Amino acid sequence: MKGPLAQFGLDLKAVRWRAGTPSYREMAQTTGLSIGALSEAALGESCPSWQILCAYLGFCGVDPQDWRPRWEMLASPQQRIQAGCPVRADQRRAVSIMEPEDVRTVADFVVGLRHLRYLNDNPPLKHIASETHRGISTISELLAPGRVRLPPIDLAIAYVRALDPAAVPRWRQAWHELKIEEDAARQAAA
Repeated sequence: MKGPLAQFGLDLKAVRWRAGTPSYREMAQTTGLSIGALSEAALGESCPSWQILCAYLGFCGVDPQDWRPRWEMLASPQQRIQAGCPVRADQRRAVSIMEPEDVRTVADFVVGLRHLRYLNDNPPLKHIASETHRGISTISELLAPGRVRLPPIDLAIAYVRALDPAAVPRWRQAWHELKIEEDAARQAAA
């Protein structure tokens, strides 16, 4: 099983593992959800509802909002409506967006890249992979929450170019500023 949903499921399993691998029974008792709903969320076969994802992540001590952009990319239109997500493109643009000039951390950079996809009608990862000449798993990894290292410049720029070629200079500048900080931190630690 491959693809963004499968990776999402694997990442949820990793969150549970980092939380000490609580049993689904224990999670169900605390969250009030069924064992089946919680275990199905991490199978990677379908996108869980926002309610189930919040309960799963919250139980494991993870802020669900860190996963929200990624979830929105995988969720069905009905799931997004139920979670209160903006539906039309003009509504999505009104939501607070991480612009390249606002990027201060690698996490900000990744959130901004996810927002860029969202603002450009949320094309499937398969389409972006085709446009960038990269694999779907590479694009999914680029957008994964919790990323601590800056992605390679060529990958980040190829991704931005596939979505909004006019935004490339701004995202390139944001990447270079983060790279300077990353290199300085590495030298200070050495």
